[in-house]
Amino acid sequence: MKETPGSLSAYFIFVGIFTILLAILPSSRGSIAINVIHQILIYVSFIVSGFLIYFGLNMKKYLKKSPKTLKIFILAFFILNIILSQLSVQLFRLIVGIAIGGYLLDNINKVSKELKDKEIKSKAVQEAKDNITSAEKIYYEDKDVNITNLQAIIMEEIYQITDITSVDLKSKPPNYAIAIFSAVVGAFLMLCGYLFTMDTGNKDAMIILIVMVALGVILVVNGFVVGFTLKKSYIVKICCASIETDAMLSLNKEYIQGIVDSIKQAINERGI
Repeated sequence: MKETPGSLSAYFIFVGIFTILLAILPSSRGSIAINVIHQILIYVSFIVSGFLIYFGLNMKKYLKKSPKTLKIFILAFFILNIILSQLSVQLFRLIVGIAIGGYLLDNINKVSKELKDKEIKSKAVQEAKDNITSAEKIYYEDKDVNITNLQAIIMEEIYQITDITSVDLKSKPPNYAIAIFSAVVGAFLMLCGYLFTMDTGNKDAMIILIVMVALGVILVVNGFVVGFTLKKSYIVKICCASIETDAMLSLNKEYIQGIVDSIKQAINERGI
């Protein structure tokens, strides 16, 4: 699954909330000294959860300017979970901490690099737009698309008209992955809420039950709502030297058709 700044942001916020829930789970502890250390680390865990949510809300800024801060923080989160899992005898916490920590570290590097590459590409595209002369004929122009008799600039990609062998409109069915993920995570939270609250006489357990089930219901409902509202999307499919590229995607068929028609007109008027 290809991650984006938005999906990483969602991960951080979800992990922050989930860490709070894990922090208040009943646990098996030993001596008074271990209890004191465990309680201190619980408070630290709440602080870490707050930072996870903060970084999630400001993900794009940190991916661009300071991805190293995110990586250091994830490592600290990973170490904290190892310690807490040992003190509270929660194997589940250890497994979740290792899986999420490793996954986020890997994707922070990838998404950060993609954002930097996109920024460099944006500058090149802006230069190309600025260098359009009055001699060029403009067939179509908006904030994301600029088509002339020489080039087509679409979503920060530049295609020379002479290199384009074909262009067409294609449809793409809805992607239900996000809706399914939301519903599955919601069902998982509801199940955890039930499993961790078998002892209904425990007040802490009842609080966890209410919070986890409430979050689970929200996510399940969100999954179904998103799933039912998803629509077919349309793509500008450009072929250059036998290589097909999905140049642009939109839910608006007329918009995509207008771009395709403009490129075809530019190609035809150049005698290709």
